[in-house]
Amino acid sequence: MFSIIPLLLMVSFTIHSSSHITERTCDYVESQVVFDKLVSIGDYMVKVGGVKKEDYGLGVSKRYPNWIDEDRLGRLDVDGIKNEAGLDSLYVSLDEPGEGTCIYRIVVAGEEKAIRKLFVCGG
Repeated sequence: MFSIIPLLLMVSFTIHSSSHITERTCDYVESQVVFDKLVSIGDYMVKVGGVKKEDYGLGVSKRYPNWIDEDRLGRLDVDGIKNEAGLDSLYVSLDEPGEGTCIYRIVVAGEEKAIRKLFVCGG
């Protein structure tokens, strides 16, 4: 009887520790997935989505990566990007950051080419 009690305590401790470690790992993986999605969205914004673009006609255009066109950025379908990425919320702006996990990209904005931060936040 006395030898069973320590064994039960050790088994109980092992099961509890394993459960706790598994839960923490799942939380970490979920937060890393959100972070990776935000990085991908940020890359899209500074390379294609919100960049300054000159059209030369006949389907020929030139993009300027990391040069943000504020008007074009404001017209982006952020809800569509949010749904496609599988996020609950998404915030993309040159203004102060929103809720959730946030990253920023250093960009130039406007015709004056002012150095700014492009915030991409979500969860």
